[in-house]
Amino acid sequence: MEEVRKEIEELPEEGVYLGEQAGQEPAPGPEGEEQGEEGPRGARGAAGEEGAPPRAGAAEEAPAAPAEEPEAREIEERRRKLRELIETYRDVSSFVRDLRDLGPEERALVHSIVERVIGPGERGEAAPPQPIVVEKPVVKEVEKPVPVAPPEVIEASKKAEAALERIGGVEARLSRLEEALERLAEVQRDVGAAVKAVLSHAAESSRLRDELERIRRELEELRRNRERQYMIIPRAEKLNPDGSVVREYDFHPALKALEKRTEFAVEKLGPALIQELRATRSDIS
Repeated sequence: MEEVRKEIEELPEEGVYLGEQAGQEPAPGPEGEEQGEEGPRGARGAAGEEGAPPRAGAAEEAPAAPAEEPEAREIEERRRKLRELIETYRDVSSFVRDLRDLGPEERALVHSIVERVIGPGERGEAAPPQPIVVEKPVVKEVEKPVPVAPPEVIEASKKAEAALERIGGVEARLSRLEEALERLAEVQRDVGAAVKAVLSHAAESSRLRDELERIRRELEELRRNRERQYMIIPRAEKLNPDGSVVREYDFHPALKALEKRTEFAVEKLGPALIQELRATRSDIS
């Protein structure tokens, strides 16, 4: 920076053109083109100030050109050095700006690399080693401003929250009622199936009861027919301890009379009949 300032102070006022007065920087170009433009431009400017045309007075201006050429070269050399210094200053400034974004460890690493690249011969006087200070990153806590809502909005939000809570409670009750209704529907389906089964069993039981009653009547009728056929009559019924019933029968009076007549015939008429049969046999023989 100091060298750049010294060079700017040493330059003459008419020989410095950095684009600051015109509001822009001059575009860098080759030295030969700039010298070629500056040399003839200075010569033509000097000739134009005298009021003579450049081509017609070329022979007369030949003695004055050697006197102005060293000054133009010196101005051009200073301009070139100044441009180089400005470019170096810009590079250093951009490098410094890049270093600001680096952390402490990265800065120390860049510093060591620069020392190795420059070398001990180019640094000149060795600066005393400075301790590396590791700066802790400062965390800035930015408190976000809390928006202050008007009381009407706060009251409305509270009412809305209470309404949402009530709605949530109602929805929970509705869900529980729906579950209860589903369970009740399942129970009703089971009860309906059970009622159908009971009705079918009841119908079957009544059918069996009717069938049993019919069979009982048939058996009673058959018993009576058998009693009349075999001429027996029930005399008494006894109930055993196991629950069975024992019936005692007696012969019919007509059967008893027939039995007596048969016994009389056998006892009285039997021997005479035997004798008659024997006599008949003997006659035949």
